[in-house]
Amino acid sequence: MKQDELKNTFLNVFKVYTDSMDEVVSEKEPIAQNGKERLYFRVFSCARKENNPLEKISLSTWRDVKMKNKDDANTLDLTQATVATVIPKDGVPLPICLIEACFHLGKYVYCAADLAPLSTDEFYRNVFCKPVQELRKKYDELPGLLPGVPDRRIESFTSGGMLRGEVDIKHQETVVEWLLDYVNLYLEFLKERESYSVLCSPSSIEEGRRRKTALCGAFKKTTGIALSGVPGLYSEELSQRLGKMHF
Repeated sequence: MKQDELKNTFLNVFKVYTDSMDEVVSEKEPIAQNGKERLYFRVFSCARKENNPLEKISLSTWRDVKMKNKDDANTLDLTQATVATVIPKDGVPLPICLIEACFHLGKYVYCAADLAPLSTDEFYRNVFCKPVQELRKKYDELPGLLPGVPDRRIESFTSGGMLRGEVDIKHQETVVEWLLDYVNLYLEFLKERESYSVLCSPSSIEEGRRRKTALCGAFKKTTGIALSGVPGLYSEELSQRLGKMHF
């Protein structure tokens, strides 16, 4: 299953960081269930290692959920999905990594990925946004990609290289490769973080704190909208909990 390949590869990429984090929410039991529809969550939080640059890594795994179809909201597709976020610590204004893949079985894959910047500084954006924009250009000719962002509330927080699309399910292997390209670019930023002088700038650090708070607040709200696409699991309480767990 491509969903598991994506999730397992994501966790393996960040293993060197999760090894020094606390797993504060495990995937042993679903946090929500309705018949065969299940939602699992896994959250790692950094508490023990000062030189770990990450604050939190979160994954939600959606098993056998009935999700609204992109063309007809009255049609519910059997869907497997994975959403993952990586958030840096205060004082380390690296971008926030976000990936999403919803496999509408037998139909299409909705995918999204971005490395959301925590500074508007031109030099910062040259370092951390231009590579994302160049990565996105690799996929310009591929069918099913969508322009813009899914919600205007997050538009000012994007890199300008967001990958977003509704791609025929026959291309699901390619979709996973696209998403992992974004994950691996983020890993490069993490590994090379000490070589980026802009990350040490007091102004970047202060702006990073402010923008992280604002960005996480905006994405918490859009998470609730995403959950509304799964009416069998939706509740306002779960929507808020999901947003807090990811952001």
